[in-house]
Amino acid sequence: MPNSSKKVKDKLGKGALKNEQISVVKMLTPFEDIIHLAGICDLNLGGRQGVGALILKKGENIQIKFCFDCLGIHPNLESSQMLPIFEGIEAGLKEIPEGENLTIHLGSFTSDYHRQEELSKLESNCQIDQLKLLIRSERLRTKKLTQSGARKNKFLRLWCTYTVIDDDERSKDFIESLIRKLEKGWFRFTGEIHAHNNTRIENILQNSFNDGFLQWSAILGNKMKLGIRVLSAEEIWSTIWQQLNRSTPPAIPNPLKIDPIDGIVETQTSDFHIRHQMLENEESVPFFDRKWVKLQNKYIGALNFSQKPGGWYDEQAQLRYLWELISRDSIYDTEIICQVTKANQAISKTNLQRITKQSITSTSLSTDKGNIDVKSGMNIEEAVEAQKTIYKGSVVVHTAVAFLVHRKSTRELDEACRYLASYFLRPAVVDREIEYAWKTWLQCCPFVWEPLLTKPFNRRLPYFSSEAPGLMPLIRTATGDRTGFELIAEEGGTPVHLDLYQNHKNLAVFGATRSGKSVLVAGILTPALAQNIPVVALDYPKPDGTSTFTDYTNLLGEDGAYFDISKESNNLFELPDLRSLDAELRNERLND
Repeated sequence: MPNSSKKVKDKLGKGALKNEQISVVKMLTPFEDIIHLAGICDLNLGGRQGVGALILKKGENIQIKFCFDCLGIHPNLESSQMLPIFEGIEAGLKEIPEGENLTIHLGSFTSDYHRQEELSKLESNCQIDQLKLLIRSERLRTKKLTQSGARKNKFLRLWCTYTVIDDDERSKDFIESLIRKLEKGWFRFTGEIHAHNNTRIENILQNSFNDGFLQWSAILGNKMKLGIRVLSAEEIWSTIWQQLNRSTPPAIPNPLKIDPIDGIVETQTSDFHIRHQMLENEESVPFFDRKWVKLQNKYIGALNFSQKPGGWYDEQAQLRYLWELISRDSIYDTEIICQVTKANQAISKTNLQRITKQSITSTSLSTDKGNIDVKSGMNIEEAVEAQKTIYKGSVVVHTAVAFLVHRKSTRELDEACRYLASYFLRPAVVDREIEYAWKTWLQCCPFVWEPLLTKPFNRRLPYFSSEAPGLMPLIRTATGDRTGFELIAEEGGTPVHLDLYQNHKNLAVFGATRSGKSVLVAGILTPALAQNIPVVALDYPKPDGTSTFTDYTNLLGEDGAYFDISKESNNLFELPDLRSLDAELRNERLND
């Protein structure tokens, strides 16, 4: 952000290596010059705290991006439950602000870093060697499931924009534009440009909250009925940091904060711009190739739709269209990015009318010559049907869908891209980008201004608001808590956590005989015992008096006790002998 009256150099500029340095002259472009990140702001306005905003700057134009963590739509819902959700999504698409876009980012990656970190911490704090052995066994099992692709973490984020175009670009009056430039020149000469820029940025951020964030929250939460949670400034910084790096993100460089009392405040923590702070080391710098992008020793390939799907037989199949792909066992380390922008409805109607008139003329000319123009007849029917759809209330939206596939080698990447493209049945066609995959990858990044699939050629496909939900990856398995006992969903392989140790929950386990109910319960008890939570388990034993927990209790040795009611007796009304305990602990046990 501009902080002084001096002209700040916004670009590093390209550089050329001489023949003495390499065999041929090669132009190099700094990565910082092709991204538009200007800063990250923490908005505390309108009674809301911790609303993060990503600020992009392109020339004098400003774009504010808000990010929401989305719970998604659970894949196991019935068709009757899917219909109202579908209608809500369709209604929300009609309310997208003009000139803004909604980006849906679904990712599926085979990473067990956070789970291993959680289990490692649990193991280090445990004092019982037998439990440590069980926890290590679970760590090994988690690693094997991750490496085989059966365990895949998924995230679903929604990026929403609020764009402010500079007055000089919007104004077509030459005199007005000239006066505005002279005014800025005068501010720069008198040293008032700093206060002028601060006031402009503050007004933009306040308007982005009132006219952007609140409007998007209403569309996503009320219209589309999606479970959303806005990301804070720290979470947004962590998201874009982990896209380029593999370490823990540092503090936000030069963070911005705005509130009604102090206005906008920038805390300078570094002499370098935030764009320079994004790259931690050489592996964080992406290497661009025509067919792939290399980042953190992985190759990234890009694919996109070149032909639209033919249709779906019901709303449930439409919403599950991309989920059927991402939930396959062989699809992993893959991202789906869908960007939706509202089209100009007047131009869309005019284009359809033009197609109808051209087709009618072609049909008439063919009839005069004694021929039948079948294609023109089909165009007339399709154009008329499309106009009917528009007049019934549907709107046209531009939809861009890209698939990013990550693999360790180019050979694996080629195989994965071929498999993904082969999944789609005609008339839908998905092609791999083999000329400028780096451009598509950049357009998928939230810190780049350029809309997806718009340059160098506009390859977005038009859809009606009733069709677009089929290309929006909003299906995701509900994951419950962030930590705790872990289960893996059968469809999609998503880890589902139940935190039974920090929060009170009631859990019932149902299953057929010999289906593994007791083993599952034993898996729940192990973390509890490792955290010094006492456990009492009542089990209906076999005729010989043994049960699943006999061996489990014996494994714990002195830390466990197995009571067989067929061999021992116990008076439930007799108070226990707690004389060996402290007075405070004794009172606590008796009060329970």
